[in-house]
Amino acid sequence: MGLLKTRPDVSLYAPRLIDAGREYTARVVLRCPAPLPVTSVVVEFIGEESWYTQSQYGRHGESSVFFRATSSPFVHGELGEGEHAFDVRFKFPPPVPNSYRGRHVEVSYTARVCVDIPWWPAAKARFVLNVRGVDPPKPPSTRRQVFVSALEGPHTGMPYFELSLSSHVLEPGGRVRGSVALAGVDASNYEQLQTTLWAVERVTGFLGAVEHFVRVAQWNLEITPDGEESLDVVPLNLRLPPNLAVGFEHRRVALSWRLQVEAVIAWTTDPSMMVPVHVRHRRPGEEEIESLPPAVGSRRQQLVWREAGRRSGFDFAEGFLRRTVGKTEVRLFPESRRTGSWVVGEIHFVDLGLGLSWRGGQLRARERRQLEALQAALGDDLRDLRVLDIDDTRMRFDKRGDRNVGPLMRFAERLHQIALAIEDARDQLPPPLALEHQLDDWREAAHRLGAELHVGSFSLTAEWDGHRVEVRTQFKPTGQPDHTAIDVFAPEMIGRKHRTVWHAGSDAPFETEFPKCVRLLQISAESTHAELEAPVPRVLDLVKTVEELLSMSRGFMRHRGPYR
Repeated sequence: MGLLKTRPDVSLYAPRLIDAGREYTARVVLRCPAPLPVTSVVVEFIGEESWYTQSQYGRHGESSVFFRATSSPFVHGELGEGEHAFDVRFKFPPPVPNSYRGRHVEVSYTARVCVDIPWWPAAKARFVLNVRGVDPPKPPSTRRQVFVSALEGPHTGMPYFELSLSSHVLEPGGRVRGSVALAGVDASNYEQLQTTLWAVERVTGFLGAVEHFVRVAQWNLEITPDGEESLDVVPLNLRLPPNLAVGFEHRRVALSWRLQVEAVIAWTTDPSMMVPVHVRHRRPGEEEIESLPPAVGSRRQQLVWREAGRRSGFDFAEGFLRRTVGKTEVRLFPESRRTGSWVVGEIHFVDLGLGLSWRGGQLRARERRQLEALQAALGDDLRDLRVLDIDDTRMRFDKRGDRNVGPLMRFAERLHQIALAIEDARDQLPPPLALEHQLDDWREAAHRLGAELHVGSFSLTAEWDGHRVEVRTQFKPTGQPDHTAIDVFAPEMIGRKHRTVWHAGSDAPFETEFPKCVRLLQISAESTHAELEAPVPRVLDLVKTVEELLSMSRGFMRHRGPYR
């Protein structure tokens, strides 16, 4: 063998795609043009992460080896002329990340073959391997959600949109499917939806982590096609690039993915949102599943309200939630304001006659003991609620409309508890102090008329032959009774010829004789109304006045004629 030696040609045969955690066999082939003494043949498998930074002096790179495995299939011998093959077993452990080559982060895998020749330069070759790491566990944010461009919901006249995806798990070469619901299409000049897929490359250094956003793909969707009206809901069906890498977090480098959706609008700020997505590999034989995205926009609001009503026992119809508790009704409805989306709740009940109001963040009433009785029934039901206003027939509340089932359901249940408390308190309210001495007389009047007595307000309600009768005591701000009002509501409109107004001081007497305590009589298209002194001198005067008014109202119905 001469002093001059000829190094062999080195080749490596390995699988095109290597899955971490599986054992493979690679074949090293040496082609020797002449017999060659060899000290050893060493095959080294290396995993290396690199990161790059940019400064005023240019681009700088650093690297770190995180995996190394060595095998020596041949030692101390002579290779004859011709081709020689050596098999090497190797495996990359499951925690290693995918092969990835980005702008600021790189993860590479290589097989390095070194043929050591005595007294001669070694023959070296480097081969790049494509390694697919194990899919990381799915983060909590990848569950099916609806994303909004503003947490407070849609504003009146302001651009706003919602995004839903059929899945937050993406596959290389697969599709992004979803829906975008636009609010205020008539008020805002939406031009297009710009969807961008970003690779977020993170490098952790001594002073902390730095994230770099690298645009991988972008799609522009026209909202208003030529000759068509603007779309309220824009479907998404976007083809992804085939070379997406699975995200990872490994030592000093990390890779994650974001999907950005931006609504391009003329002459205003473009609303935008950034949604985290998760890239995974499709398993062999697995087919792509085309699931429907969650509903967005008005459709989602209807589903949310319907489900909240089902869970809380409310009826949902025409965009409202309603529930009746005795003679009390609870209503909830959405309301769009300049400050965003709100939910308004109202509780309607029979007139309590307590002079209720809401001032200075406190519930107030005409008499302290009646207020204390009502507060005892309510307990802490009003605590932490936003009160708009309260009076003797209605309570109004509101809250931010977060468009989720849970908060809406809890709000409805809170109002239902208040309605129950009001119904329970109605029979427990004490009478007004100024009229307490007449309580037995009013009970006698209710018995004679077959009416229902409301003690707290000193009022009667009844109905005969379709005529609804209401007797109410009106109070002065000082708590003293002002007058007693009687209304008999006719089942149909009263003829014009019967409508009149009579005062006790009028020169002309009224055709029907009433007790002397009657101060005013007014007949309108809907009712016959009378006002009496308060307190009423005799309960018989009250009963007689109601009976006379009812008789008059019945007479008006008999003399209506064939035409209105």
